[in-house]
Amino acid sequence: MVWAASFRVAGAAAAGMVCRMLPAGGPSLFPCPCEQRMRVPSPSKTSPAAGSLRVVPVQSRADRAAFLRLPRSLYQDDPHWVEPLHLEQRQWFAADNPFYEHAEARFWLALRDGRPVGRISAQVDRLHLERHRDSAGFFGLLEAEDQDETVRALLATAEDWLRERGMAHVRGPFNLSVNQECGLLVDGFDRPPMLMMGHARPYYAAR
Repeated sequence: MVWAASFRVAGAAAAGMVCRMLPAGGPSLFPCPCEQRMRVPSPSKTSPAAGSLRVVPVQSRADRAAFLRLPRSLYQDDPHWVEPLHLEQRQWFAADNPFYEHAEARFWLALRDGRPVGRISAQVDRLHLERHRDSAGFFGLLEAEDQDETVRALLATAEDWLRERGMAHVRGPFNLSVNQECGLLVDGFDRPPMLMMGHARPYYAAR
Protein backbone atom coordinates (compact mmCIF):
# COMPACT_ATOMS: atom_id res chain seq x y z
CA MET A 1 0.00 0.00 0.00
CA VAL A 2 1.24 3.47 -0.83
CA TRP A 3 0.69 6.03 1.91
CA ALA A 4 0.23 9.61 0.70
CA ALA A 5 0.98 12.65 2.84
CA SER A 6 -1.20 15.54 1.70
CA PHE A 7 -1.12 19.29 2.19
CA ARG A 8 -3.48 22.17 1.44
CA VAL A 9 -2.64 24.50 -1.43
CA ALA A 10 -3.97 28.02 -0.94
CA GLY A 11 -6.64 29.02 -3.46
CA ALA A 12 -6.79 25.61 -5.10
CA ALA A 13 -7.91 22.05 -4.49
CA ALA A 14 -5.83 19.97 -2.09
CA ALA A 15 -2.76 18.35 -3.56
CA GLY A 16 -0.75 15.44 -2.24
CA MET A 17 2.92 14.58 -2.29
CA VAL A 18 4.37 11.15 -1.62
CA CYS A 19 7.71 11.10 0.18
CA ARG A 20 9.27 7.73 0.94
CA MET A 21 12.54 6.26 2.12
CA LEU A 22 14.16 3.51 0.06
CA PRO A 23 15.57 1.09 2.64
CA ALA A 24 16.84 -2.27 1.48
CA GLY A 25 14.03 -4.03 3.33
CA GLY A 26 11.12 -2.09 1.84
CA PRO A 27 9.40 1.30 1.79
CA SER A 28 8.45 3.46 4.76
CA LEU A 29 7.02 6.93 5.24
CA PHE A 30 9.58 9.74 4.93
CA PRO A 31 8.79 13.22 6.32
CA CYS A 32 9.11 15.72 3.48
CA PRO A 33 9.92 19.40 4.19
CA CYS A 34 6.95 20.42 2.00
CA GLU A 35 4.44 18.70 4.27
CA GLN A 36 2.15 20.93 6.24
CA ARG A 37 -1.04 19.43 7.70
CA MET A 38 -0.47 15.73 7.11
CA ARG A 39 -3.24 13.19 6.88
CA VAL A 40 -3.05 9.54 5.94
CA PRO A 41 -6.04 8.23 3.95
CA SER A 42 -7.56 4.90 4.79
CA PRO A 43 -6.40 2.03 2.58
CA SER A 44 -8.68 1.32 -0.35
CA LYS A 45 -10.26 -2.06 -0.76
CA THR A 46 -10.46 -3.17 -4.37
CA SER A 47 -10.98 -6.65 -5.71
CA PRO A 48 -8.05 -8.22 -7.57
CA ALA A 49 -8.21 -7.67 -11.32
CA ALA A 50 -8.29 -10.58 -13.68
CA GLY A 51 -5.29 -11.19 -15.94
CA SER A 52 -1.54 -11.11 -15.51
CA LEU A 53 0.26 -7.81 -14.88
CA ARG A 54 3.76 -6.85 -15.98
CA VAL A 55 5.68 -3.59 -16.06
CA VAL A 56 7.79 -2.92 -19.16
CA PRO A 57 10.12 -0.05 -20.12
CA VAL A 58 9.02 2.44 -22.76
CA GLN A 59 11.37 1.85 -25.69
CA SER A 60 9.66 2.14 -29.05
CA ARG A 61 7.56 4.77 -30.80
CA ALA A 62 4.51 2.56 -30.20
CA ASP A 63 5.35 2.42 -26.47
CA ARG A 64 5.60 6.20 -26.32
CA ALA A 65 2.26 6.59 -28.11
CA ALA A 66 0.62 4.15 -25.65
CA PHE A 67 2.15 6.07 -22.74
CA LEU A 68 0.60 9.32 -23.97
CA ARG A 69 -2.78 7.78 -24.85
CA LEU A 70 -3.30 5.91 -21.58
CA PRO A 71 -5.04 8.72 -19.63
CA ARG A 72 -7.70 8.91 -22.34
CA SER A 73 -8.99 5.47 -21.36
CA LEU A 74 -8.85 6.23 -17.63
CA TYR A 75 -10.65 9.59 -17.82
CA GLN A 76 -13.03 9.02 -20.73
CA ASP A 77 -16.08 9.37 -18.46
CA ASP A 78 -14.72 12.32 -16.44
CA PRO A 79 -16.22 15.61 -17.71
CA HIS A 80 -13.62 17.66 -15.81
CA TRP A 81 -10.56 16.06 -17.39
CA VAL A 82 -8.91 18.07 -20.16
CA GLU A 83 -6.64 16.02 -22.40
CA PRO A 84 -3.14 17.55 -22.51
CA LEU A 85 -1.49 18.43 -25.80
CA HIS A 86 0.46 15.40 -26.99
CA LEU A 87 2.67 17.69 -29.04
CA GLU A 88 3.87 19.22 -25.79
CA GLN A 89 4.11 15.93 -23.90
CA ARG A 90 6.33 14.36 -26.56
CA GLN A 91 9.07 16.57 -25.13
CA TRP A 92 9.26 14.11 -22.24
CA PHE A 93 10.98 11.71 -24.64
CA ALA A 94 13.01 14.25 -26.65
CA ALA A 95 16.78 13.95 -26.37
CA ASP A 96 17.12 17.73 -26.81
CA ASN A 97 14.84 18.48 -23.85
CA PRO A 98 16.84 20.95 -21.68
CA PHE A 99 15.85 18.93 -18.59
CA TYR A 100 18.18 16.15 -19.73
CA GLU A 101 21.19 18.46 -19.65
CA HIS A 102 21.21 17.92 -15.89
CA ALA A 103 18.91 14.93 -15.35
CA GLU A 104 17.97 11.47 -16.56
CA ALA A 105 14.59 9.78 -16.65
CA ARG A 106 13.03 6.43 -17.47
CA PHE A 107 9.45 5.56 -18.34
CA TRP A 108 7.40 2.37 -17.89
CA LEU A 109 4.01 0.98 -18.86
CA ALA A 110 1.97 -1.50 -16.84
CA LEU A 111 0.33 -4.08 -19.09
CA ARG A 112 -2.48 -6.41 -18.10
CA ASP A 113 -2.77 -9.19 -20.65
CA GLY A 114 -0.98 -6.88 -23.08
CA ARG A 115 -3.31 -3.92 -22.54
CA PRO A 116 -1.85 -0.69 -21.04
CA VAL A 117 -3.38 -0.05 -17.61
CA GLY A 118 -0.76 2.16 -15.96
CA ARG A 119 2.35 4.24 -16.43
CA ILE A 120 5.09 5.96 -14.41
CA SER A 121 8.40 7.78 -14.76
CA ALA A 122 11.45 8.04 -12.50
CA GLN A 123 13.93 10.91 -12.54
CA VAL A 124 17.36 11.71 -11.10
CA ASP A 125 18.15 15.43 -11.19
CA ARG A 126 21.85 16.17 -10.74
CA LEU A 127 21.23 19.87 -10.08
CA HIS A 128 18.90 18.96 -7.23
CA LEU A 129 21.48 16.56 -5.78
CA GLU A 130 24.30 19.08 -6.04
CA ARG A 131 22.28 21.70 -4.19
CA HIS A 132 20.45 19.65 -1.57
CA ARG A 133 22.71 16.58 -1.15
CA ASP A 134 19.73 14.56 0.04
CA SER A 135 20.02 11.46 -2.17
CA ALA A 136 16.47 12.06 -3.36
CA GLY A 137 15.09 10.81 -6.65
CA PHE A 138 11.67 11.51 -8.09
CA PHE A 139 8.73 9.77 -9.74
CA GLY A 140 6.00 11.24 -11.89
CA LEU A 141 3.48 10.88 -14.72
CA LEU A 142 1.71 8.25 -12.63
CA GLU A 143 -1.60 7.01 -14.02
CA ALA A 144 -3.20 3.65 -13.30
CA GLU A 145 -6.35 1.61 -13.25
CA ASP A 146 -8.23 1.26 -9.95
CA GLN A 147 -6.09 -1.61 -8.66
CA ASP A 148 -3.61 -1.58 -5.77
CA GLU A 149 -1.51 -4.21 -7.54
CA THR A 150 -0.92 -1.92 -10.51
CA VAL A 151 0.07 1.12 -8.45
CA ARG A 152 2.37 -0.96 -6.23
CA ALA A 153 4.09 -2.56 -9.22
CA LEU A 154 4.68 0.78 -10.92
CA LEU A 155 6.07 2.44 -7.80
CA ALA A 156 8.26 -0.56 -7.01
CA THR A 157 9.74 -0.44 -10.51
CA ALA A 158 10.51 3.27 -10.23
CA GLU A 159 11.97 2.82 -6.74
CA ASP A 160 14.22 -0.04 -7.88
CA TRP A 161 15.60 2.09 -10.71
CA LEU A 162 16.26 4.99 -8.34
CA ARG A 163 17.86 2.72 -5.75
CA GLU A 164 20.21 1.33 -8.39
CA ARG A 165 21.38 4.91 -8.97
CA GLY A 166 22.19 5.47 -5.32
CA MET A 167 19.04 7.29 -4.27
CA ALA A 168 17.90 6.85 -0.67
CA HIS A 169 14.55 8.67 -0.93
CA VAL A 170 11.84 9.09 -3.53
CA ARG A 171 9.47 12.04 -3.81
CA GLY A 172 6.64 12.80 -6.16
CA PRO A 173 4.76 13.05 -8.29
CA PHE A 174 6.78 15.53 -10.36
CA ASN A 175 6.10 15.70 -14.11
CA LEU A 176 9.12 15.81 -14.66
CA SER A 177 10.40 18.43 -12.20
CA VAL A 178 9.14 20.88 -9.60
CA ASN A 179 9.02 23.47 -12.39
CA GLN A 180 6.26 21.51 -14.13
CA GLU A 181 3.09 19.81 -12.89
CA CYS A 182 3.61 18.35 -9.43
CA GLY A 183 1.52 16.99 -6.61
CA LEU A 184 -1.54 14.76 -6.62
CA LEU A 185 -5.12 15.97 -6.53
CA VAL A 186 -6.86 14.56 -3.43
CA ASP A 187 -9.88 16.88 -3.29
CA GLY A 188 -11.89 19.01 -5.71
CA PHE A 189 -12.46 16.32 -8.34
CA ASP A 190 -15.66 18.09 -9.44
CA ARG A 191 -13.77 21.13 -10.73
CA PRO A 192 -11.84 21.59 -13.97
CA PRO A 193 -8.05 21.65 -13.49
CA MET A 194 -6.18 24.94 -13.50
CA LEU A 195 -3.14 25.62 -15.66
CA MET A 196 -0.14 23.57 -14.52
CA MET A 197 -2.32 21.67 -12.03
CA GLY A 198 -2.88 18.00 -12.67
CA HIS A 199 -6.18 16.14 -12.49
CA ALA A 200 -6.73 12.69 -10.96
CA ARG A 201 -9.34 10.04 -10.27
CA PRO A 202 -10.68 9.98 -6.68
CA TYR A 203 -9.26 6.50 -6.03
CA TYR A 204 -5.71 7.84 -6.35
CA ALA A 205 -6.05 9.66 -3.00
CA ALA A 206 -6.57 6.35 -1.19
CA ARG A 207 -3.18 5.08 -2.33
